[in-house]
Amino acid sequence: VRSIQNVGLINPPLITGEKDETYGIVCGFQRVEACKKLGWREIAVRVLQDKYNPFDLLKIAIWDNRSFGSLNVVAQARGIHKLSPFVPQERHLQVFSSLLGFPANKKVFQKIKLIGHLPETVQIGLIEDKISMEAAITLGKMAREDVLLLFQLLAHLKLSQNKQKEIITLISEIAMIEELTILDVFQ
Repeated sequence: VRSIQNVGLINPPLITGEKDETYGIVCGFQRVEACKKLGWREIAVRVLQDKYNPFDLLKIAIWDNRSFGSLNVVAQARGIHKLSPFVPQERHLQVFSSLLGFPANKKVFQKIKLIGHLPETVQIGLIEDKISMEAAITLGKMAREDVLLLFQLLAHLKLSQNKQKEIITLISEIAMIEELTILDVFQ
């Protein structure tokens, strides 16, 4: 908002559509939101003239985001989720690592992919450093309700990465040994 307020909209959003159709934003969602917050009712946009398939539109959006810097792990995970239907599974690692900017390593790919299955509140917590990447990956293997409970605890306690993993492990082990749910352990 501050940037656009000070120097204007330098890089207009890219949209697709034709006259008398609904336009769709390909890239520039945050720029549009910033202009709305400033009270602007009209903004300049760039319109894609050619017809593009959904996969190509996603690639354009990703490259636009990457032009502003590296994608964070949550953006990479969301990219994997959105791109998966368009790429044969045997090519996922090769295509996604190149396009999304992470190492072409199967273990790294699996970890990032797991982040994409976490609830949005946990993903935001990861971006905001409320939870470590390793703790988030550990949570990614658990039931959604357990993930949310443990995330709330970890975000509140503000612990180191090792302490976060230790808490998750201890609570999970107590639940398993006592044949309780994680919610029961909390109560």
